[in-house]
Amino acid sequence: MRRLSGLQGPLKLGDRIVARHYVDTVGDGRIMEMILGHLDRTMIGDLVLLTRSGNPQLPGVVTIRRPADPEAALRDAQRHFRPVDVMALPDYQPEPGDQADILGVVAMVIQPETAA
Repeated sequence: MRRLSGLQGPLKLGDRIVARHYVDTVGDGRIMEMILGHLDRTMIGDLVLLTRSGNPQLPGVVTIRRPADPEAALRDAQRHFRPVDVMALPDYQPEPGDQADILGVVAMVIQPETAA
């Protein structure tokens, strides 16, 4: 994993990231689990982690941050449908109200071989 402080450029939607998911919020501090997935944004502006696992107990989508004003996010749909390369997150910093925080970007994954 490459920590955020060591990245060459800003986070972008689609990056494979590692996130710390909290029971309530970052401000609460009680960690539920560490999750690996892809960074994405929903239509209304939520910053989310998309997971892919055969584990039914692992959520498919983990919310990292909700927009400050969800009503405004619905009014301005055009900004949510820009190309992915425009949707960089150059100034991401965890906030106390976030439900998860991003630890870094996945550099390499080693998976065990499965028997056929």
